[in-house]
Amino acid sequence: MSQALMEKPRTGAALPPAAPLEMPVRSLGTGRSDLSGPPSGKRERASLRERAGRWLTFGGSAALTLYATVEMALAVSSGEVGVGQVLLTLLFSLTFGWIAYSSAGALAGLFFYRRRGVPASGPLLGRTALVMPVYNEDPAGPMAALFAMAKGLERLGLAGRFELFIASDTNRADAWTRETAAVAELREALDDVMPVWYRRRHRNVARKSGNVEDFVKRFGGRYDAMVMLDADSVMSPETLVALSRAMEADPQLGLLQTVPRLAGARGLLPRLQQFASATYGPAISRGVATWQGPDGNYWGHNAIIRLSAFADACGLPELRGRKPFGGPILSHDFAEAAWMRRAGWSVRMDPELDGSYEDGPPTLLDLSQRDRRWMQGNLQHAGIVGARGLSGVSRAHLLGGIAGYLMSPLWLALMVVGAIVAVQASFAEPVYFTEPFQLTPTWPKFDSERMFALFWLSIGVLLLPKAIGLMSAAIAEGRRGGSIPRLLFGAFIELFASALYAPVCMAMQTRQVLEVLMGRDSGWNVQTREGASTPWSVCLQRHALQTLIGVMAAILTFHFLFELLGWVAPTLAGLIVAVPISRWSGSLRAGTWLRERGLLMTPEERDPPAILLERNAAIPRFARACCVPGGLRSLVALSEARARHLELAGAPFRPERGTPDLATLAARAKVHDARTLEELESWLTEPERLALLGDAELLKMAANLPVRTSPGKPRPTIEPRISNRLQRATKGQTSN
Repeated sequence: MSQALMEKPRTGAALPPAAPLEMPVRSLGTGRSDLSGPPSGKRERASLRERAGRWLTFGGSAALTLYATVEMALAVSSGEVGVGQVLLTLLFSLTFGWIAYSSAGALAGLFFYRRRGVPASGPLLGRTALVMPVYNEDPAGPMAALFAMAKGLERLGLAGRFELFIASDTNRADAWTRETAAVAELREALDDVMPVWYRRRHRNVARKSGNVEDFVKRFGGRYDAMVMLDADSVMSPETLVALSRAMEADPQLGLLQTVPRLAGARGLLPRLQQFASATYGPAISRGVATWQGPDGNYWGHNAIIRLSAFADACGLPELRGRKPFGGPILSHDFAEAAWMRRAGWSVRMDPELDGSYEDGPPTLLDLSQRDRRWMQGNLQHAGIVGARGLSGVSRAHLLGGIAGYLMSPLWLALMVVGAIVAVQASFAEPVYFTEPFQLTPTWPKFDSERMFALFWLSIGVLLLPKAIGLMSAAIAEGRRGGSIPRLLFGAFIELFASALYAPVCMAMQTRQVLEVLMGRDSGWNVQTREGASTPWSVCLQRHALQTLIGVMAAILTFHFLFELLGWVAPTLAGLIVAVPISRWSGSLRAGTWLRERGLLMTPEERDPPAILLERNAAIPRFARACCVPGGLRSLVALSEARARHLELAGAPFRPERGTPDLATLAARAKVHDARTLEELESWLTEPERLALLGDAELLKMAANLPVRTSPGKPRPTIEPRISNRLQRATKGQTSN
């Protein structure tokens, strides 16, 4: 990196000096010979332990699935095998194979995991950007997280090796003004600590992947690596330094993924997920890290990426066809990991690297909304899994992402087909002589003992990863002097609640898969970071059909297949109570009640990490900074606020010649025609408000408009006469 790029940037600039990196599109047909790859020119191979983990994961799950499939075929066979029995066996094989794969992976981690060494000391030579893409977020939390990370790096004496870059795709005017106010406060707070850069795109091309690509192409040459963050991410300074040291120590390493823990949960469902993440997550992630080795995956955040490798290998193509399968690749992270590995770079995961955190969705419906977008992106992978030059493990990651969402409709189909076969067996008259001149009868058989054994085998395979994780957590809890009985009781609560939520999630995911297959695009919705109980009316609207199906299925099973009621009761119970458990999923009261009794507690709750405490303490400061009353009126009224906003807004959007921006033209015309600020506000559409907020000349013109104080009596202008309330708000921004 040149000395010019390492110099501290000029004060007040919103963007660093241009340092472009070429990022060519790498098509599905790109081969390894077309890519530069690591300096050694060789692709790192998996170690002996990692290869053993792969044999256990894939070979073990295949062998276990084959055994279970044969047993299922024998259990449902009769004198004449029908379509129903064949379909039931096939569906069972697919769904059992999925849980066998998870269990075999957990065993691989238990037997073969070994952590790679991470340099514990030594100077950092390169420069790393902490990149946080944002999209219509409440900016207080993200800015507080960046502030806490920067101050932590300052205490370690390494702030000079890092810079903050907020890459905004925000397209709502009010959200943008709050965002620039919070960023301005962050820049002021870190003025002597590290640079804080901010760039908002005028057009959200290719969503998050396009946002990151824009950063790389314009400024990637300034940095050796980037730590990719989500708006709810926070990482300890020690973890950030460890990631940078690992990247510098291994010239073949292209990407190192941490395993972020859920933190800060308050509602019922978030606390359940947080407990599961802390208790079972380490065992599962150690297994994944073992079998994937250098052919790892990327989850889109809380990872460090070598910028030169990313720019050379990860220019993603647009998929052919219409949405939802065509267009930009939504789950770009999986594809970027596969593309980087294709170029020869190592992609690894370190499950032992603590200090990496994120928030979870606050309610069941928020979880479903996020899953809808992920599902569409993962199903898109069907179009790239056959790309030229990918490693077998990269293809396994892509196929696993697809299978993870297809399991819900397959599980539902298994239940429906099983019910049909059971009904046929109950009502059809047996045929004892199936051949002419047959001397001995063919007795119908349905091996209940074998089915019972298969049921318990499935339960055991399903719960094995949780059992391994719980055993490891109990050992750690004992070493800390904690309460193992509370841990075990918390695991029971999580298991019971998961059994109720699972069929509801199955029904919602099945519907979403069908929507994607029918061509419905997920769009790009703002993620909810905070929440409480969902209103009853919304829960009834979203879950009434599930409840009705559950009640009808329970009645029919009770009357016609009573012997199966015990087998299907957990699934039917979850569907029947779908409305209340969705309502209570975000309940703060239930979450608080559990916490006060020491249940579903995680190590981060008992002994909160310093980075989380510092972030939480900083949130009120940035909340005050971005809470200026009055919206557009406040921005045009307050000279200081307007100047801070325009400093970050950058140059107004200038389209190519011959393609004028209609929103800008309309905003300019309306500013000229308006007689009062209230009139202008009532005329502007959202795109026009954005155009106005990004243009200093238009904002100045709006600031000179009179403000109506009473009907028919406008005040001269708002600029020279700022109300006391707005003055207090401005003072609150710069305080603390």
